[in-house]
Amino acid sequence: MTIRSLRRHLSAAGALGLALAGVTLGSSPPASAAAAPAASTAVPILQVCGHGAAVERPSSMIVTCADGLEKGVQLAWTRWTPTGATATGLTSWPECVSACTGPAKSKTIPARFTLSAPVVEPGGTIAFTRLHVRLTGAIPSGFLRDIDLDETPQPTAQTSTSPHPQAHPQAGHVTAGRATQSPQSTTAASGTLGYAQIEGFWVDAGGSTGTAETAAAITGAESSFYPGNIQPGVDYCDSTEAGWGLWQITCGNSEPAYGTDFQLLDPWNNAEAAVAKYNGSVAAGNNGFYPWVTYNDGSYSHFMQPNVAPDTNLTDPGEYVQYHSTPPGTPSSPGPNPGSTYGPPLNKGPGEFHVFGASSAGNLFQDWYGTGWSGYAVMGAGNGGEALLAQPAVAYDPDNGTYHVFAVGRTSGNVYQVTFVPGTGWTDWQNLGGTLQGGLSAVYENGTFEVFGTSPGGNLFEDWFGSSGWSGWGEVTGGNDGEALAGGPAVAYDPGNGTFHAFAVGKNTGNTYQVTFVPGTGWTDWQNLGGAVKPGLSAVYENGTFEVFAVSTSGKLFEDWYGTGWSGWGEITGGNDGEVLGGGPAAVYDTSNGTFHVFTVGASSGSTYQVTWTSGTGWTDWQNLGGALQNGGLSAAYVPSA
Repeated sequence: MTIRSLRRHLSAAGALGLALAGVTLGSSPPASAAAAPAASTAVPILQVCGHGAAVERPSSMIVTCADGLEKGVQLAWTRWTPTGATATGLTSWPECVSACTGPAKSKTIPARFTLSAPVVEPGGTIAFTRLHVRLTGAIPSGFLRDIDLDETPQPTAQTSTSPHPQAHPQAGHVTAGRATQSPQSTTAASGTLGYAQIEGFWVDAGGSTGTAETAAAITGAESSFYPGNIQPGVDYCDSTEAGWGLWQITCGNSEPAYGTDFQLLDPWNNAEAAVAKYNGSVAAGNNGFYPWVTYNDGSYSHFMQPNVAPDTNLTDPGEYVQYHSTPPGTPSSPGPNPGSTYGPPLNKGPGEFHVFGASSAGNLFQDWYGTGWSGYAVMGAGNGGEALLAQPAVAYDPDNGTYHVFAVGRTSGNVYQVTFVPGTGWTDWQNLGGTLQGGLSAVYENGTFEVFGTSPGGNLFEDWFGSSGWSGWGEVTGGNDGEALAGGPAVAYDPGNGTFHAFAVGKNTGNTYQVTFVPGTGWTDWQNLGGAVKPGLSAVYENGTFEVFAVSTSGKLFEDWYGTGWSGWGEITGGNDGEVLGGGPAAVYDTSNGTFHVFTVGASSGSTYQVTWTSGTGWTDWQNLGGALQNGGLSAAYVPSA
């Protein structure tokens, strides 16, 4: 469930945080349980949220597992018997939820907690299936004095439409306080969805593969991997806010571009809405997963499945059959329509590659690949007729499908921008000023463009575009230990923590240096990654790994990659048919199949060569794409299919 404003914290908890012996509290026992005999002498064992340690008479416990916000604390148990248990204590919730400027403070109300309706599990363990909370202190406006939380245990197995069905997680971790399940359609999907498929929907919706594992684990903590899950026992979007679908999107109308209410029970729509919330959080300066309390409190970690690759060979299954009743106050339209689809279609198949370079005459050229390579075509001369230097930069804006190309004027050193708008074509060039060496790098993230270049004095400079327009060029820092930098830098963005990583080549040594921007901290010191390469780099971040590409001084393609540490520079292959390569390769990652594509220019011919890395196979032979470009470097973008 996403973080939200809470006006009635306890009026209807979305998910009760109690389970005994792995059984979620419920209004009726599971099929495997029987009513507890009144004369039993067995001692009940409490397992908070279905995954904590089994305890007796806990001093504290989570009351709402779905958001983790409300807890019972300072519990003093006056009764703990096989027929029931009673405690006095405090109900606690955070005073600050979504806009804290410091550590969150808690508010409390004295309360009495009563466990009842016990059942006997296999092996004789007794489990209570009902919690009653009565607030005994002064009640703030909007609170209810008495709350009954009835739990129906999750089914141990349900039909899954996933090609690789996932075992259902331990019951009680999230979706408690359940109402009666709606009748299931015979033509619409229902049940749980597999971990790899959830990761795949996240990636297809624009989330990075590096964040997919965490994103999928959050759905385990939020919805128990049920795409049709509607948070029970709360209002639609009034004093409390019901969560919808895998990522428990709140409110149901908060991301209308991707679906509203029942439409969010389609895992594809839900993933799009979740990625939108993730990106919005990053744009606000927070961790992308900050909106989910189950991430902040760490409960998602119980559902992590390492080394499960995202399955992006997906089709849109449509709206799942709802699980739990419709929240009070839900608008009548759109109503439930299991099996239906809504909004942008699921991206399928390979996308497009767009490669940009500058000709020897200083014109911008493009070659793009859809079903085949188009061949290079001129995009126009530099602004005001000024010839352009090699290694332009391109950034793709997925929000509106525009391409933004940046290049340096050969005479002035000014940076020019030209934009491709779908349905309109290329705009006029815009002069962004500056005085830079040839070679740029550009990144688009969450509504902002970041463009990096190297000044004639060898310092790293940046210009960025946000809601107020372009910032103007400003120095990031000088070269490492005073060494001037040469050629175009490379920049990669890590969406998991909002950091920017810039790589540049030392003018004298040919060493590669890295500097990192950390939100809230600023730029780090430079780090020397070694190597002896030509000016002009390319960098890609994917799935927790940085890949940096360069051309050695002898004209061969080299790579250094970072997983748990830097691998060190290693040769990939020589130039095509023995031709040495010029500087400034361009690398992109194809999210549809997990391949890396590197483009570079032959030093003698000016032809563009492509080499591709495929998992399990390695690097292919080089392919000659033709062209007659400056050998100072290229830029490339990969655009997923629409």
